[in-house]
Amino acid sequence: MKKYFALSIFAFAIFCLAFTAGRKSKNAVTKKGPDFLTDTNSAWVDSVFNTLTLDQKIAQLIMYPVYSKKDSNHLKEIANLVTKYGIGGVIYMQGGPVRQANMDNYLQKISRVPILTSIDGEWGLAMRLDSTTSFPRQMQLGAIQDNDLIHAMGQEIGRQCKELNLHVDFAPVVDVNVNPKNPVINSRSFGENKYNVAQKGVAYMKGLQSVHVLASAKHFPGHGDTDADSHLELPMLSHDKKRLDSIELYPFKALIDSGIGSIMVAHLYIPAYDNTKNLASTLSPHVVKELLKTDLGFQGVTFTDALNMKGVSKYYKPGEVDLKALLAGNDILLFSEDVAKAIEQIKLAISQKKITVEDMREKLSRYDNINADVLRSNLVYFLQQITPLCDELGLELAIHPDDPPTDILGLPRIVKNIEDVEFIINAVPNKSNGVCFCTGSFGANPNNDLQAMAKSLGSRIHFVHLRNTRRDAEGNFFEDDHLGGNTDMYAVMKELLKIQQDAPNQISFRPDHGHQMIDDLKKVTNPGYSCIGRLRGLAELRGLQLGILRSGL
Repeated sequence: MKKYFALSIFAFAIFCLAFTAGRKSKNAVTKKGPDFLTDTNSAWVDSVFNTLTLDQKIAQLIMYPVYSKKDSNHLKEIANLVTKYGIGGVIYMQGGPVRQANMDNYLQKISRVPILTSIDGEWGLAMRLDSTTSFPRQMQLGAIQDNDLIHAMGQEIGRQCKELNLHVDFAPVVDVNVNPKNPVINSRSFGENKYNVAQKGVAYMKGLQSVHVLASAKHFPGHGDTDADSHLELPMLSHDKKRLDSIELYPFKALIDSGIGSIMVAHLYIPAYDNTKNLASTLSPHVVKELLKTDLGFQGVTFTDALNMKGVSKYYKPGEVDLKALLAGNDILLFSEDVAKAIEQIKLAISQKKITVEDMREKLSRYDNINADVLRSNLVYFLQQITPLCDELGLELAIHPDDPPTDILGLPRIVKNIEDVEFIINAVPNKSNGVCFCTGSFGANPNNDLQAMAKSLGSRIHFVHLRNTRRDAEGNFFEDDHLGGNTDMYAVMKELLKIQQDAPNQISFRPDHGHQMIDDLKKVTNPGYSCIGRLRGLAELRGLQLGILRSGL
């Protein structure tokens, strides 16, 4: 599986914007989430987020089921949801590991924003995938005396998740299974003893999160004492708040105190919290906002249980249930039945001010404590870890400059000029460490002399993006013809060709951000990547290159 690349850094960055920071709680002690969620590039995330349409921002909250065992028509369906709507996440269901890895690589490639990936792997990947290791059910694990074994199992499941680029595992189940007639939890629970459930749930969770796979405790606020299956109907918990607090909530409180990163909310009817007829806990602000986030002080991410389950879907139409789940305080909508209707309903609610754009932004951008020094430190650490292997394998790294190359909304940029690039190279001088020389991103900064930058960087230029931008009087910039912007493409190309003559390896040149023109005007294309416009740019730049070479350097 090593050949399948992972995008966890970027996907978790998007994901972490839903991770709340500083919610007010009745508890005196602030609950702390997993440490690895604090090491994300929020500046990058915000820069991407700000380019999305409202529809695309809404779609980032939707996680859709994907089956690697299904045929090509299913893949086309998912690809359409990714490219047309921009869904933010997928939950991988039945299939096989190799098929899933290939599918994930494809979907990540075509997605504008890296996709958050997940699996329902309570007893490991084998719960969903063939040809993988099946670990014991949690009821069996409940008899184990040594909880370190549970922790080790969580680590191994997490390691296998990372092999398949899975960011979230919807485990552990921390329902206290006190009802022997429970048709849906049963062997999935550690048992009927709340202390044992809590201890083993914490061990499992810590094992997963120790290898940077997010655990998700379920099914809040407790599905253990039910005699109905929420896949088929809406189960009822008739206990009062005192009993619910002492039994059902006990394991969840323990995991929150221990740093659980996410929680899945169940479809349960609990009159003690909300007696609205046929209203599942998933759709109740009293359960999600008040109980989970305010009373218990949970600061992580809330996932709905699958929204196609009859516990909610028999009472509300597709789209309507998505909106109610979001208004209740959930962050991620799992198993949306109709993505288009969900976006439509949520957008309508925004227009009617039932939910504001600021509410949406809060769910995706609650991370504001990252400064330039922290970003540089994280980048240097990352490069220090991978460059030795890249040196050994003869691979070349090429960091792309920030776009735009100036701080925006107070968010720092750390790859915007020659000083930034020289800092990165000097901090990690390995031969594999280099730069993608983007003439558009660097050229958008009026303080950058691109010809001088190229001359200074020399063989550290491992890749070239050839595009041009034009600045207005206020410093704003827009794409221009490859030979027509503020960048003197002749002078820059001449310097790059000199460098290429002496470079140890061939430098790849690529024209980027061609204009839409002719037949492409009638097509749906990604901005800047229209076929005809890029071919025009290629022709112009090849002509410029040939002219320079023929006239002599």
